[in-house]
Amino acid sequence: MRLPRLFTATVATAALIAGLTATATGPAAADRDLRKAAPGTSASVRTAGEEGDLMSPAGGIGIAAWTPTVSPLYTNSLPAEHVYRNQTNAQRSSRLNNCPSGRLCIAVGQGDGRHAVFELYYCTERRLGNFIDAGAVNNNQTGNVRAWFASADGRTHEYIAADGVPVGFNPYPYDYLRPCFG
Repeated sequence: MRLPRLFTATVATAALIAGLTATATGPAAADRDLRKAAPGTSASVRTAGEEGDLMSPAGGIGIAAWTPTVSPLYTNSLPAEHVYRNQTNAQRSSRLNNCPSGRLCIAVGQGDGRHAVFELYYCTERRLGNFIDAGAVNNNQTGNVRAWFASADGRTHEYIAADGVPVGFNPYPYDYLRPCFG
């Protein structure tokens, strides 16, 4: 029997409030997922059993995946920026290793074993949403420009040198990104 979406969403919300979390794959944490959603959006909480959704290992209602976001993302500009979603490990690695010259490429997990890879070009400060799972970055920008990740309070930060070499990083504490930090 299929329950109405409103009821299942209410049950999912109640489970999150009560601190009950289930994961599809990887270390999904519901409180981090909801807190890190981009402004004007909500975290991608789906109920198990809906078409296209993954069941949690425990069955029942759980968080199956989330959608990492970078805002703004200049997809209609020339040169355009890109996001590639639902990438396999091999696709993710290929996109990072072949990050175009002049770009900052960031890969982050989606919580379902897949990855989102962002190819950024413009220097505008960005808001990161749902950057929860393991990440990697390749700063292939020219002119020795560093990329800067920072927490909302600015106390936690990390610089990524422009050396064209992919490196792993923990994206969880970061809320903001400046692709070009002098």
